[in-house]
Amino acid sequence: ACVLAPRRARIVLSDCMSDVLALLDANIALNKRSDGLENVCAAKLDWREPACSEVGPATIDFLIGADCIYTPAAVPLLATVVARSLAKGGMCLFVSPEVRTTEMTHLAAALLALDIESILVPATAT
Repeated sequence: ACVLAPRRARIVLSDCMSDVLALLDANIALNKRSDGLENVCAAKLDWREPACSEVGPATIDFLIGADCIYTPAAVPLLATVVARSLAKGGMCLFVSPEVRTTEMTHLAAALLALDIESILVPATAT
């Protein structure tokens, strides 16, 4: 995300697990020292409770997700969070292993139903 975003963009890395957030914070701190990035933060985001998220509503211009769907049951939760989090005109990119093609197909349909522009990319193992 840090490489893809313009230097002035606000970058929010998220997860719902405290241990993952601690790792994100540690990596952000290391990169701030070496690269001077001041616009990156970690925030708690639980798809099951989007209203309790540290990521505000309608604040994300470009959302990137990587291998974040493990079951079709998670698709409506993710679609709801994306719809809540994206700013007007925002878009999202999701990358997932080819083994999750079914989940990605369901996600594409859910986002389309919510009129959300998305790019879904299957990642091939090499």
